Amino acid sequence: MSKKSNENQNLKDTTNKKEASLTKKDSPFLNWLVIVILELYRAFVLTLVIFYVGLISTHLYFEFTYKSDAKNQMMLETGEKDLEQPADQIAADEKEIKEIQSQQEDQSAAAIDQPLNLNTDNWQVYKSKSYYFTLKYPSEWGDPKVVKPSESEDLYYSKIFFTKPSSNEAMPIGFEVMVFSDRYYNLEDTNPLVLRDFTTMEGLDCGVFPEIKIGPNDQYPGKRVSVKKNNPCFNEAYFYSVSRNGYIYNFVPVPEGGYHQIGYDGEESTARDLPEFETILSTVTFQTPPKPKPKAPKPVSAKKVNGKLVCRGGDATKWSLNNKPGHLDRECCLDPDETPNPWCSYSAENLQKVNEMKAEGPPKDYKKKWDL
Repeated sequence: MSKKSNENQNLKDTTNKKEASLTKKDSPFLNWLVIVILELYRAFVLTLVIFYVGLISTHLYFEFTYKSDAKNQMMLETGEKDLEQPADQIAADEKEIKEIQSQQEDQSAAAIDQPLNLNTDNWQVYKSKSYYFTLKYPSEWGDPKVVKPSESEDLYYSKIFFTKPSSNEAMPIGFEVMVFSDRYYNLEDTNPLVLRDFTTMEGLDCGVFPEIKIGPNDQYPGKRVSVKKNNPCFNEAYFYSVSRNGYIYNFVPVPEGGYHQIGYDGEESTARDLPEFETILSTVTFQTPPKPKPKAPKPVSAKKVNGKLVCRGGDATKWSLNNKPGHLDRECCLDPDETPNPWCSYSAENLQKVNEMKAEGPPKDYKKKWDL
């Protein structure tokens, strides 16, 4: 019995060893298969996760984009409505600014027309014997300097410069009086007016120089030239101009920095640096130049009536056979072949008769006498 049990036990052990041996042989394949299955499962799960995450992200993106577009559209529509109000407000503000500027210009013009109430009793007096004008200037100012034009600057006859005290010698503050001949120049041709780029003024809106009056009781008419920046015709300028006695007188203020500055505002600069300028203009007077004495010989036979030399009468108007054509009249009785004497005053009847005789022409004996 014991022997049979041992045999059975041995058979059992042998069987277990065979099964263990078989199991040992199949283990790598099974392990690989398990690993593959696990990896595939893991990949499947990861794919599902990625898919769901992408799906949710796409949903959120489109939802956000839609809301953002809707919000932007709403803001745009709201902004356009809001802009309508500022545009109206801007227009109203611009209108208000223009009204304020207009009021300031009116006030500036009123201030210019009404000089400061300065006492000029103790002011110095300048009198030009050459150009027949007089003005007053503050007593503390220096003596005026008379400047003649150079050979390359023959536009004006003379320039008289009045200097305010304590001003920079290199760039003094004061005013100039520039004198021009009105025979050769108009106001637009005189300094300190300068044409822009030497262009013509035809077809351009150059502005108008307003009429003003200067001197005591505003007795002398003239013009106020105020050219601001961006004028299409002239560079910036500011001065007063009066035509009288055959001359053009330009009264030019010279503020700090001079009057040739870019963007120069003459009215503002003069009010700031030369508040006495308008009062100086109120003291300007002009004298009548004396008549030049004629260089011709005085008449030998004439009479004086009311201070004038006239014909004595009894001398018929005729062509002279005794004196050459063009000789000087010496009796104040003008004949058609005579040159008028500047000392004489001729009647209208005398001058009419002379013109009629000249129109008819000289007689034959006169032509023969003087070989005409």
